[in-house]
Amino acid sequence: MIHRALKLIRTIEDKTLNDIATKYKISSSYLSEIESGKKYPTWEILNMYALEFNLHVSDIILLSEKLHTIKNISDQFIRSIK
Repeated sequence: MIHRALKLIRTIEDKTLNDIATKYKISSSYLSEIESGKKYPTWEILNMYALEFNLHVSDIILLSEKLHTIKNISDQFIRSIK
């Protein structure tokens, strides 16, 4: 779920993939694949997001865990009402 955390952080801060890609000289399509969960972020990418948004990598990982927990709870709720 780290990809959801990265996308959420970026969108809350009102940045586009192109903004980030241009600043850090990486491909916006590569970032898109990471944020969609098709590829896993490297430590360099995690550090880049942390630097860009004035966070610690641990903050990103914690947000990822919280999002995972929320998804699990909502999935369980949906299954229970079917």
